[in-house]
Amino acid sequence: MPGKHSLGIALVVASSLFAGCSQAPESPPAVDSESEAPKTEEAAAAPEEIKVYDLVKEDITKIPDLTSRNLSVMGVKLGDRTAEVNQNKQLGKSLATTPVGGLYRSAYQERGIYLDIDKQSGKVVTIYVNTTLARKVKGRFRSILRRGNLDLFKKMFGPEPRRLRPDLQTTSWRYPRKGVELIQTRSGDQRTYTFKLVRPRRG
Repeated sequence: MPGKHSLGIALVVASSLFAGCSQAPESPPAVDSESEAPKTEEAAAAPEEIKVYDLVKEDITKIPDLTSRNLSVMGVKLGDRTAEVNQNKQLGKSLATTPVGGLYRSAYQERGIYLDIDKQSGKVVTIYVNTTLARKVKGRFRSILRRGNLDLFKKMFGPEPRRLRPDLQTTSWRYPRKGVELIQTRSGDQRTYTFKLVRPRRG
């Protein structure tokens, strides 16, 4: 029922702007095929292989040591380019796209998913997964999106998230080094939840 949650979702997306968005990592420089450098150096320069788990295909609550780099939603992950997003049949077509500062923000799947794409790099820098997508999410993670199961969220990502209150309607629990955040938005007696993915911070 899109109307039931539309106000809560709008507040979530608006409130998340205070955190800002980090630009997705750039591709590593190309290796010269004629280079005489030792193979050990070539191997060191090769991009790290990362296993990616999709929220709608796997119960991510059973997978240890997750960060935003390991996660995708309906085939979309951080760092994907605009062309890849547009060709993603599982995600479907955008319902609306709005410029927000240096970003383009697009809504998908009955506004259950929002993507922020950096205007300059053309890459996905933030993914928002809202309560309205919970029915498509696999396993126990649904309880985080539907009810804000904070105990399970802490079990997955750590016991001491950074708790923030940007306004009276919004509370968030953030793990900057893992690039994940749970945002609760209240509108009267109604509560909605958003799982936010950004690039992990170092240090």
